[in-house]
Amino acid sequence: MKYIIKKLGMMIVTLLVVSICVFLAFNVIPGDPALRMLGTEASPELVEQTRQQMGLNDPLLVRYGRWFIAFIQGDFGTSYNYKVPVKGMVISKIPITLTMAVIAFLLTVLISIPLGIFTAKHENGVLDRIIIVFNQIIMAIPPFFSGILITFIFGMIFRLFTPGGFVSYTANFGKFLQYLFFPSLAIALPKIAMTVKMLRGSLIDEAGKDYARTAYSRGNKTDGVLYRHVLKNAMIPVITFLGMALADMVATLLVVSICVFLAFNVIPGDPALRMLGTEASPELVEQTRQQMGLNDPLLVRYGRWFIAFIQGDFGTSYNYKVPVKGMVISKIPITLTMAVIAFLLTVLISIPLGIFTAKHENGVLDRIIIVFNQIIMAIPPFFSGILITFIFGMIFRLFTPGGFVSYTANFGKFLQYLFFPSLAIALPKIAMTVKMLRGSLIDEAGKDYARTAYSRGNKTDGVLYRHVLKNAMIPVITFLGMALADMVAGSIVIEQVFSIPGISRILLTSISNRDYPVVEAIIMGIAIIVLLVNFLVDVIYRIVDPRIGMEDE
Repeated sequence: MKYIIKKLGMMIVTLLVVSICVFLAFNVIPGDPALRMLGTEASPELVEQTRQQMGLNDPLLVRYGRWFIAFIQGDFGTSYNYKVPVKGMVISKIPITLTMAVIAFLLTVLISIPLGIFTAKHENGVLDRIIIVFNQIIMAIPPFFSGILITFIFGMIFRLFTPGGFVSYTANFGKFLQYLFFPSLAIALPKIAMTVKMLRGSLIDEAGKDYARTAYSRGNKTDGVLYRHVLKNAMIPVITFLGMALADMVATLLVVSICVFLAFNVIPGDPALRMLGTEASPELVEQTRQQMGLNDPLLVRYGRWFIAFIQGDFGTSYNYKVPVKGMVISKIPITLTMAVIAFLLTVLISIPLGIFTAKHENGVLDRIIIVFNQIIMAIPPFFSGILITFIFGMIFRLFTPGGFVSYTANFGKFLQYLFFPSLAIALPKIAMTVKMLRGSLIDEAGKDYARTAYSRGNKTDGVLYRHVLKNAMIPVITFLGMALADMVAGSIVIEQVFSIPGISRILLTSISNRDYPVVEAIIMGIAIIVLLVNFLVDVIYRIVDPRIGMEDE
């Protein structure tokens, strides 16, 4: 009961702080709600009268109190644009979003846990390798592209649902669930892949610890122990691992390239017609198709595209009529720099904080940090971006919102501007890493080997930094690797909030204009980066604990 009351208290504090942040963000930022409601042509007298009616001339604290009390009573105010109660607008949509989230969560749990257990039990087996490759493919593909693939495969080929044919839960609940299953699957896929990878690594790690090895030793034959642990040459598993990891990367990249190419070459639409416009003559369209090689068989076109891609030729943009390579390569340093800064902030802030909270478990500062963690995880990254823009850009004027400086013009100012969007990306990852590392350290500190070390008179910090931290970092390394991949692939919203001309701007424009060569090049680039990150994480994994993944099944 005490635990439940404590958690409820933390939830209330978190919601209170979030409500203050939300209210301040939209009531202190310049702009007059009355003027937005009435339009720029309204007279000053009418605007002032409306401000009085809306209570906008009252002190900020009074307005917050009135808004918060009304909110907890279920009165969310009136929409400026639609002139209708917000409550009705929001409540009618909540079941849709919540249902999608619940389906995605159920899919994640029901698929990832059995798969994670299976891959750990059959470590380095054929099916384990296949699942690992599929995991890498899923993590290498951004969620929006998974949505495009699912729409194409299940909507246009198998016709299991009608793309764009949403059915309300009030009209037909069965069809409503059927339609939401596929977008929920697109949401769940990367979570399934991450959960399988984390569960597999965690199970293998636990199986290699003292208590598990003791259990195995009671039933294992001597020859089995000898050949599995004593006589193995240490270099053989290392070489095997590197070879298999590289093979996995090549296989994954090949499958991703096929998926990307097929998605944009089988979906209806004529690239030649898009280039020339709808007024072009059929003869000119056919001539252009011939020049572009669009009349060749699909396999020939894929081979030509893939060979050109690995040679560094990404094709020509349909819209801009310039080589895609130049368009993409000039933007990659921006997105990658932002991801690297976000990753460094995550590591440099979360690891010391995680260690501190674990060492001072249930202390005052530990509780404060936990509350702040919950607040950060409760706020979406785009809103963190808005808050950071307002606080550091408009109040403290540490950067100029929208005043991006290119790395070719001034590298110092380029880094200074990217620091704040990188912070917005890093904040939720910092909160999650602190929570994960804290839990892992507390768990490891309670195990037999740690208690034995303490009982022998070793200093607490010595045991913590020499033994406990090393084991506790294993699941954290997995998460940090996935977080870095997500920072690269998931920076689209933050780039839009901070008006950064990175990969996301070209990607969104190219998707809306169906400029497929650009989209293909960007997705393949993201896939390569994600695969390299996963490879580095696996290497670090084995440096931290050489036992992981080194024993053959």
